[in-house]
Amino acid sequence: MPTLPTPKRQRPVIEAGDLAAFLDAPERTRIGNRDRLVLVLLFDTAMRAAGPVGAALGDLVLPDGAPASVLARGKGRRERRIGLSGRADARLRAYLEACHGGNRDPSTPLVHAVAHGAARPTPGRNVERIVSRCGDVARRGHPGIPKTYPHMVRGTRADYGDRKSVV
Repeated sequence: MPTLPTPKRQRPVIEAGDLAAFLDAPERTRIGNRDRLVLVLLFDTAMRAAGPVGAALGDLVLPDGAPASVLARGKGRRERRIGLSGRADARLRAYLEACHGGNRDPSTPLVHAVAHGAARPTPGRNVERIVSRCGDVARRGHPGIPKTYPHMVRGTRADYGDRKSVV
């Protein structure tokens, strides 16, 4: 006797009305700018959690008058170049100006922490912490936001066809 197929479990996503609050949850500080960039990159590029912390300034292409693109490294050493939306591009350029200033050394980590006077890559665990904390902050005003984690942001991006209207 054949068995009935069981429906796949529906993974939670951040709804369109709550997404803007989630992406704007970080504070308006230097570290908040970094956190906001991490959230925008995760959403806009559908990168895995290791993507933003593994990227370096040399992975960026910043043409004048056109949106930037970033080189994303995925599983199995796969590389893909992803163009950013207009708003994500604006946030990236603002972050670069505020946090990197005139430093354009290609080996400098894009998302970094300064320890003992040297820029070091932000640990991958920080991405999970950033996403979780921003979800908690945004949930105060938008209780419909589920518990957030990096892969949820990636899944949320997959649910949206037109990213320009959201980011």
